[in-house]
Amino acid sequence: MEEYLVSGRRPVAAAEPGAVDLKVSVAVDTGDNLENLLVAVGARALRDEPVGLVLYGHALPTPRFGAEPGLADRVRAGLGLGGVPFFGISQVAGTSVLRALDYARRYLDRSAAYDVPAYDGVLVLGGDQGNTIDSSRHAPGTTSLADTAVAFLVRPDHDGESGRYRYLGGATRRDPRFHRGQRLCPSQLRLFDQVCAEQAADVATIALARAGLSGTDVDWVMPQANAAMSWRAFARRLGVSLDRVRLDMIPAGGHTFGVDALVALANAERGGQLHPGDRCLLVAIGEGAYFQAAVVEVTADGGGP
Repeated sequence: MEEYLVSGRRPVAAAEPGAVDLKVSVAVDTGDNLENLLVAVGARALRDEPVGLVLYGHALPTPRFGAEPGLADRVRAGLGLGGVPFFGISQVAGTSVLRALDYARRYLDRSAAYDVPAYDGVLVLGGDQGNTIDSSRHAPGTTSLADTAVAFLVRPDHDGESGRYRYLGGATRRDPRFHRGQRLCPSQLRLFDQVCAEQAADVATIALARAGLSGTDVDWVMPQANAAMSWRAFARRLGVSLDRVRLDMIPAGGHTFGVDALVALANAERGGQLHPGDRCLLVAIGEGAYFQAAVVEVTADGGGP
């Protein structure tokens, strides 16, 4: 991984021992594409439950990862959801998937005047293919960029059933000073680096407050997989011990655009580190500059998605 964290270093053409080959996708196999993965993970998340809406969060414009026109129709057909409304959540960079989660919650909290069955859930899809063009494979001095697809079902509690995670609250923020993203001048980039942890901690504080919590109530922070130094500053500002911030995915898998926090959550789940009652803070940062936080609580073992 060190090969890709040196400022200005371009990816190597072929994999070397101990290096990540960014020209060969880890998630998208030869002859496959991200669209197929979205259908595959979406089908696993559905589990034959009723869905009234599909939201797809992506950081990159879809043409950049090879999607032909008609993506929504093909994904719906592959999932057996023809006719179900399908919306893309984009133009908010790496916060897109957590933003889709927030929108899903708002949809489920809608007024009865909308006359949509309360038992219908929302299928959230997310993911980008980072190996299609050179500029999206590598963030010099920060991280490598990978390919990932994710899907999860957001639904209201009914008949005493709950999913594996309960959504407690969320928040969003934007700092328009940095709207130029990668086109920021050096002085603006330095300023963004200085305030990034502060802004992320502030939006996390708002999300926690909406859930009736504070930083001391957080069991785990699932961060965006980029500069570890920023997350150290974030932890200090929020009052969270650094060992509760899941930074292990930075060297292991790189940056998966808007899916990082969910990858960290899934990795902690697979490692048996999550227990009923744990409060997890999911945080995303996007160029622009966008900040998104979500608070979820782990429910009883053996629950659904």
